[in-house]
Amino acid sequence: MNDTTHVTSALSLDSLSIQGLKYDTLTNKYHLVDSLLYKKQTGTGLIYLPLDNLATRTAFQFKFNTVIDTITIFHSKNLNDFLSLECGCIVTHAIDTVIMTKHYIDSVQIKIHEVNTTNGENIRLYK
Repeated sequence: MNDTTHVTSALSLDSLSIQGLKYDTLTNKYHLVDSLLYKKQTGTGLIYLPLDNLATRTAFQFKFNTVIDTITIFHSKNLNDFLSLECGCIVTHAIDTVIMTKHYIDSVQIKIHEVNTTNGENIRLYK
């Protein structure tokens, strides 16, 4: 069971595509991950993004029409919590910091630092 950060947006979105980025410690650069999480979504104000269980940072490329912003979420991984035999363990995270480029997005606010299986709003983006 993967935990996702719950991101809401105060932005009016015409077309939003989101792709994960993987940080390469050897080159100190981000590289696009193969699959798109969202592809040309319209009219959405709520998105769910997976956090990397094996890292302390998770990054995403947000593409608003033709404008691209990068958002990096720095988080800590809490202990695995045993839920049940059927579901196994869940991993919770605590969001420390969120940084981003400001080509389309103006600012970001962490609403709830604890990321778990409840659908609370963790991060809000503003234009």
